[in-house]
Amino acid sequence: MKTINYLVSLSLAVCTTVTIHAQDYKITVQNTKDGKITLNDFSGDLPIEAYSGTEIIITSDRGHETPSRAKGLKPVYSEGTDNTGIGVAIEKNGNQITLQCLLPITQRSNYKIKVPDNFSVKVDNECGHSGDVSVSNVKGEVEVKN
Repeated sequence: MKTINYLVSLSLAVCTTVTIHAQDYKITVQNTKDGKITLNDFSGDLPIEAYSGTEIIITSDRGHETPSRAKGLKPVYSEGTDNTGIGVAIEKNGNQITLQCLLPITQRSNYKIKVPDNFSVKVDNECGHSGDVSVSNVKGEVEVKN
């Protein structure tokens, strides 16, 4: 009985930890054919999926908790400022969205991107540590440099 209680407690703790670390960041856009998302320098695998919504949804396993001794400080990245809290800089100009991954190659994070289905997608990964890029259900143009 003690073993069963221990296993149940352990599995709940693992599930809670996993759900706490998954972070979503959403950008509201119009689902039109002139919409375009550009993704730069994402390391690791990058699945991109289109759906019939009006938001770009970035899901990351990167934790959002700040250590107590770092309260009030902002991380500094060579490529820009993290305006999402998940290691990504977003620049929005109408329906033209650019996502720049700011993490150094020594820090990996798993990202999943959902985009409106009419959007065009451009991926520019010149990093030697980039993984597989998969794009599904996109009705617009797709350009991948990996």
